[in-house]
Amino acid sequence: MSAVNFKIAEQELQNIIDLYEGRKHPQTREIQKLTRGKLYEFFVLGEVLKELRHRGYRISLQGTVLTLKQGPGKIKLSDTHFIAHSPRTEAKFRICTDIEVKTLGSTLNPSSGLCSYHEIDIVVVDYNATGRPSYDQLALGVECKSTDKFTKSLLKEALGIKREISLLASEETSVLAREVGASTPKVPSRPPLEYWVAFCDPNGLQYQQSPRTFGIVFKHWQP
Repeated sequence: MSAVNFKIAEQELQNIIDLYEGRKHPQTREIQKLTRGKLYEFFVLGEVLKELRHRGYRISLQGTVLTLKQGPGKIKLSDTHFIAHSPRTEAKFRICTDIEVKTLGSTLNPSSGLCSYHEIDIVVVDYNATGRPSYDQLALGVECKSTDKFTKSLLKEALGIKREISLLASEETSVLAREVGASTPKVPSRPPLEYWVAFCDPNGLQYQQSPRTFGIVFKHWQP
């Protein structure tokens, strides 16, 4: 197992702050207070922003200072977050962290209980989504696993959440791909949202084959 260099993760977070705030804003003390898991989440956020830019999206920061959110909750438009703009269709998406998403099950069987939503570490959602977004407002969900050992329990968790936000279906061009005029990736789910699991332990790659059937993509992103 390769060592995880969280100094690199700290630098990646600082790079995000510097790039999108448009000025040097050293939050070193605040960054150093972050837990290992939270720091990895922001490292992965940086990778997600890079991927969206690579696909053709323009990324902007909504707000002035990037807030390092510490716990799960709802989308609040007053919270600092990112916006992904499609130059082709003018579609926009919000990119937020630690958001509770309403499940497919709670929509089909109306419920206001604790089973009606699940937290997803990073979400890309419809621009008009607020509060707890519905599963069909989700374009991309990303789970971040900073643990040194990727276990089957993490796989089962990912499979469970994916089932809670979409149904297995014929492959279709993903929401994010469609808005920039791309034909890939295609995902075997309805709605055609993308769902990634980002992790540090390279041994996690041995679990990726079967989940691909359900449209779960494994990302070995290691600081």
